[in-house]
Amino acid sequence: MLRWYRRLRVYTQIALMCAFTAALLTGYLLFTLSQAQTSAHNTFVEYVDSLVDQTERMAEAQYDSYAKIIRLISFDKDVQEFLFAKSEGERVERYGSLKRALIQAATLSGSITDIVVEDSQGRLYNLADSQTEVPPQTATTLSLSGLMVSHQGKTSQRYLVMSKNIESIDSYNQTSQNIGNVYLVLSDSAFTGERQLSAASDLTLYLADQAGQVVWSNGPRAGQAALEQARRNDPYYFSDTPLSIGYHIYVLQERAESLLASGDGRNGELLVALGLLSLLALLWIAFARNLVSPLKQLLRFIEKLGGGSLGNLSEQVELEGYQEAGRIGNEFNALLEKTVQLTAEVVDANTAAYENRLLAKQFELAHLRSEVNPHFLYNTLETMVGIAYTNGQPEIAEIARSLSLIFKYSIKGKSIVPLREEWKIAQNYLNIQHYRFQDRFDVACPMPKECADFLVPKLILQPMIENAIVHGIEQHDGFCHLTVETKLEEQTLVLKVIDDGVGMSPEVLTELNGRLKRTLDPAQDAEGTGHIGILNVDSRLKLQYGPAYGVTLNSTLGKGTTVELRLPALKEA
Repeated sequence: MLRWYRRLRVYTQIALMCAFTAALLTGYLLFTLSQAQTSAHNTFVEYVDSLVDQTERMAEAQYDSYAKIIRLISFDKDVQEFLFAKSEGERVERYGSLKRALIQAATLSGSITDIVVEDSQGRLYNLADSQTEVPPQTATTLSLSGLMVSHQGKTSQRYLVMSKNIESIDSYNQTSQNIGNVYLVLSDSAFTGERQLSAASDLTLYLADQAGQVVWSNGPRAGQAALEQARRNDPYYFSDTPLSIGYHIYVLQERAESLLASGDGRNGELLVALGLLSLLALLWIAFARNLVSPLKQLLRFIEKLGGGSLGNLSEQVELEGYQEAGRIGNEFNALLEKTVQLTAEVVDANTAAYENRLLAKQFELAHLRSEVNPHFLYNTLETMVGIAYTNGQPEIAEIARSLSLIFKYSIKGKSIVPLREEWKIAQNYLNIQHYRFQDRFDVACPMPKECADFLVPKLILQPMIENAIVHGIEQHDGFCHLTVETKLEEQTLVLKVIDDGVGMSPEVLTELNGRLKRTLDPAQDAEGTGHIGILNVDSRLKLQYGPAYGVTLNSTLGKGTTVELRLPALKEA
């Protein structure tokens, strides 16, 4: 009998039990509805808490984002220079740079509708064409206004204003001096985005400012009037959550009627339900065990898979009890096999993607580090030039000026420059080396005029000259010659740095040329070689123009070294 029962379809088994369970379900529902109401309320409260928490985190995250934007504006060089303008003519001259800085900041968020800069005399400069009204900035730090409304004809605009004072960062003026204010004009949905609730829900979410004005609301009872009425009346649910930014989140739901009918007959119905449950308990247990047993078996198998070992995915599950259970087991086993295959593919793909992102971050960090130090050194060297001239030290002044020009060249301007500009900065480097080596070498640069306008990446020639001096000329006892040759071979620009210094041994030359053929991360590949400059230039050329271009070496021990750079012959359009 049991074996026959297990072979039936689950729909047939359920049909056999429906006649016995109909009366039971009627009584059982009466009993459980009262519990369901309490459970539904608890679930609703948890849902509201989750919704408020998400909204709170979104608002505070947006606040932090706008705070960073407004600080970037207050520290922007063009904004600082505009506010420090001494005359109206100088202010007009710098207005274009101010406008570009504000436009660039406005692109960082779609909720920014206007940016206003106020100088120390109270004059306002708007990014938008319309003159947006802003509240006076009274605090010395970051502040957020309440809801503001401007009326233009028949239309009105709701907006928020975040403001901050601007302090001087100019070392030649009084640092931290208050030189003006900046105002970030935001849409009324700046802290909530386009957040929507379910259309079937009678729940309303409000975001209100410090004065209780509704900045944003969503749901069937949106608006200021609905919020004020909810405070006076007795809603089913009302909560008030203060935010760290000074705003409040309110949640409102209308009072709901009880789902259960009241009456003295409920106690009798519950007793009948309990009696029916007792009579049918044995049959129900037998049916439930047979129905649930395969599901429990499947659940135990899933929990085993959740142990974290990928090896468990290779096991199989066998389900018995009814026809559908066997089919579920077979489909689940097939799914496990597919999961093992896809997991291996995903792991491989994620590993490759992570390595690529890590390499990109390393290059980005190296680039950022390369920009910080030259700014400080450039300003310091300019100070040294003035001191040296004042104290009658022209040699020190010339060395400092040459080094200053090198740093200034490295941090300003385009990354692709004409060859003549690259040669000028290399000459400044050579001026410094001539003072150091007391004319132990001379330099020749036969550059054809037609090659001077070809474009090259910035700072690719100076590292090659430095390599020749450090590894070739410096270690040579006698007088040396350094030659920089330039020529055009069809559509390829060829630069050669030639020295008659100590040269390289065949073993070192072979190893270094091998590294040039395969490196893309010069900082890692050059550990212990002392040729980071050559590897860096080669990597830059390959990344910029492709593997057909780059650096090659030719050297003879005791006779000198030739470094050849090949890149496409390109000019400005």
